[in-house]
Amino acid sequence: MGSSEALVRDLMLLSKDGEWGEAEPADHHVAMAVIRGTDFDAVRSGDLSGLPTRYIPEPRAARKRLQPGDVLIETAGGTKGRPTGRTIFLRPDLVAACSLPITCASFSRFLRVDPQLAEPEYIFWYLQYLYGCGEIELYQVQHTGISRFQYTSFAESTFIPLLSREIQRVISHSLGLLDRRVELNHRTSRTLGALSRAIFKSWFVDFDPVCKKMEGKSDNELGLPPSHAAAFPPRMTSTLGIEHPEGWDCVELGDLVSERTQRVGSSPDAVVLSAVSSGQLVRSDNHFNKRVYSKDLSKYKTVLRHDLAYNPSRINIGSIGMLHEDVLGAVSPVYVVFTPRQGYADFVDFLMRE
Repeated sequence: MGSSEALVRDLMLLSKDGEWGEAEPADHHVAMAVIRGTDFDAVRSGDLSGLPTRYIPEPRAARKRLQPGDVLIETAGGTKGRPTGRTIFLRPDLVAACSLPITCASFSRFLRVDPQLAEPEYIFWYLQYLYGCGEIELYQVQHTGISRFQYTSFAESTFIPLLSREIQRVISHSLGLLDRRVELNHRTSRTLGALSRAIFKSWFVDFDPVCKKMEGKSDNELGLPPSHAAAFPPRMTSTLGIEHPEGWDCVELGDLVSERTQRVGSSPDAVVLSAVSSGQLVRSDNHFNKRVYSKDLSKYKTVLRHDLAYNPSRINIGSIGMLHEDVLGAVSPVYVVFTPRQGYADFVDFLMRE
């Protein structure tokens, strides 16, 4: 069979805006997991753990409940370098993995493709292509500081080529396999990250190997390589009221870092950063629903890879972070920037997350 084409609008069984609902339970409300634009990357990699629970009135909950095969499209909140119009595909295993019914937030909408007309996953991948080549960005407008995606105009003017159903399935299957390989790599990375944090806590916070030696266990019984086991003494001691393994130095965090005070100056390559609760310094334009319009970064402080930046004007732990990218970072002058001593960057990173 040959190919044809159809308007996005004509391929849909249903298309509705998302729902935000209420923060607290209420009569005749349904608890639902809500996918926001900020959750798109995590959901696509198979991580639903960060989805907030909101309470949606029953009639609307029934209308807005997502199904396997739905395509979510971000319709507001785009930022510089990341316009609105991003999409994710709800695979059946993702929906099944969530203990609550799922909907999308009000800054998104869901598209339910008519499976009699096209393969839903093929439509998702074509929308991904349109986003990647910049065509979707043509339908982005700016209102009161928030970027919005003109879905109706897009759906009524954009044609999608409809290859044979067999070819649609081959394309969907091939790209889906690659996507799931990426998801598996993300899961492996998260698992290894959790394991490394657990080991750090055991060795340097709870001092489990030392405690086991104090109970009379030998180095061979610790389950560690001989060189590792020998590094843990059989006794604890105290310095200024702080217990620690005997023979280990007890120092302040300030002894492991030095302050960096240099300014970014006129460098055109500086990337504006902000600290988040994950303990990382991230690019502001990629992680927050706002643009950075500063015309003069010359007074911003320089941040390099493995540097820590701390905002003393905030009191929560989310105001400190470490830069893991190899870029020239820039943070507001209110931040204090620290550089770990050589060889201590990983240790300080784990300590900060503990």
